[in-house]
Amino acid sequence: MQKVYILLPVHNRSAVTERFIDCLAAQTYSNYHLILIDDGSTDNTDQMAQAKIKNITVLKGRGNWWWAGSLQQGINWLEQHGVEDRDIVVFANDDITFDAGFLQKAVSILDNLDAALLLPHLRDEKTGLPQESGVEADLQKLTFNPASSPDKINCLPTRGLFMRMADLRRIGGFYPRLLPHYWSDYEFTIRAHRKGFKLCTSPDLAISLDRGQSGYRSFEDAGFVVFLQRYFSKRSVLNPVYHTSFVLLASPLSYMPLNVFKIWRNAIVYLVHKLKRSLKKQMEKSHLANAIRRLRNNLKIIVGSAATKQEGWISTNYPLLDLTDAHTFAALFDSGSVSNFLAEHVWEHMTLEDGIKACHNCFVYLKQGGLLRIAVPDGFHPDADYIAQVKPGGYGPGADDHKVLYNYQTLSALLENAGYKVRLLEWFDEEGKFHHENWDVEEGFIMRSTRFDPRNNTNPTAYTSLIIDASKP
Repeated sequence: MQKVYILLPVHNRSAVTERFIDCLAAQTYSNYHLILIDDGSTDNTDQMAQAKIKNITVLKGRGNWWWAGSLQQGINWLEQHGVEDRDIVVFANDDITFDAGFLQKAVSILDNLDAALLLPHLRDEKTGLPQESGVEADLQKLTFNPASSPDKINCLPTRGLFMRMADLRRIGGFYPRLLPHYWSDYEFTIRAHRKGFKLCTSPDLAISLDRGQSGYRSFEDAGFVVFLQRYFSKRSVLNPVYHTSFVLLASPLSYMPLNVFKIWRNAIVYLVHKLKRSLKKQMEKSHLANAIRRLRNNLKIIVGSAATKQEGWISTNYPLLDLTDAHTFAALFDSGSVSNFLAEHVWEHMTLEDGIKACHNCFVYLKQGGLLRIAVPDGFHPDADYIAQVKPGGYGPGADDHKVLYNYQTLSALLENAGYKVRLLEWFDEEGKFHHENWDVEEGFIMRSTRFDPRNNTNPTAYTSLIIDASKP
């Protein structure tokens, strides 16, 4: 009966690791040994694991091993302790979960394979359908796509990768200095494939993945200096330095020059693009600050304005003014300094929790007697097609991002709970009857209203909004 050695790198996410540990503790196959490679955690991950797993060894790092370095430490331990060739080694991510028969099934499948690496299918937790089952790497084009058939697999990630110890010895270890984190798994499995090992997956072996735990893939909200720090971080999937290292290690010699050129050409184009965007944001921020200083005695702010402009009003957009982030308010305004906030079809794009935060933030920065005017799609509108358009996930423009469909009762309650005094301007009641109060456009112009929306030329309620004035007492 082969022993299974599980190499598990971890770093400061005990709650995530614990889900993996619980899955491992429930296994029907008990002949395993966990090598917990704790790279500098300060959240007692090791103690949690030791309390739940009997057969465990903890290797302690200082936070500089990263993924490849951690696995290499585990490989070194296996060699030092004379693990037998017939035993099985698993490279595992701590953000995966699996059923109680996982190890037993993997051992049974691997018993019928020679000179092979075995990867579980990655399945969607909600649908149970497979999402990833092997990669086809085109090293000439430097593309990595789902393999169209099992025989096309020439590359695998290492999340739950099984192999015999003898095969690991033939393949060799990792290159932590050149590829400390990302790309190290692809380099390892491409190297294995080149040495004649078959890369296999099995639909009978499945894992689920917590996708919220990965590294830097997007830098949209970062300033340019922060962007540079993240872009060239070891946690960055896009880091061109390590991408280049991957090419030098994995790409055929004839493809290397062009691939390296493409990596750095794309990196330079991306850096220039980010620099331009950063400079544009700085200019927008400067113009906004100047406008606020110029109009400080009567600040009228349009939030989420997109391209909307109104005379005497200051247009703002995310992320310079984030309704859910009090720090962005504080960077622009003094408390109690704003006369008016105007938000036309903004609140429905926030979750209920974020809508509550937004109400509070606007309240803090409104003057006493100041006004927050909100227009949102009306959940009591009697036209079924209107509702089908505007509901969360509806077919109307922007509805794919809608989070809440308010009616006059729910939005009024939201505002009143935040301390506002509420006045309804346009709304449908529970019986589908339309109500309208005269309202002053100087306090905030709403295009999507019965008065101004051109869709209402023949039918005055063809497209209306729930419009509410919320004043600060």
